[in-house]
Amino acid sequence: MLDLTPDEVRRLRALADLIAAGTCDRVYWLGGARDASIRILKRVADWLGDACGHIDTTPDRPGPALLRSPCVRPAEHGGLHLDVNGHAWKPTGEEAGGA
Repeated sequence: MLDLTPDEVRRLRALADLIAAGTCDRVYWLGGARDASIRILKRVADWLGDACGHIDTTPDRPGPALLRSPCVRPAEHGGLHLDVNGHAWKPTGEEAGGA
């Protein structure tokens, strides 16, 4: 983790939230902007030292669980999980507060 002030951490988390919100359901971005945004999101979570890491285990997700990419958003984020491939999924009931 970088040596960040609390304000820098807050700003990076806000940036991560904006990037995640901007990438959801926008699979047709041109010029690789979406891919670059998701890479930036991953780097922000790495800088903060608390990447979420939750893996989508829904039965309709193709491929074995070991090959699925984990969520790259900072831990304890709100909203959807997002992996480096741009695949988004909802938090499980337990993660969403037992709902």
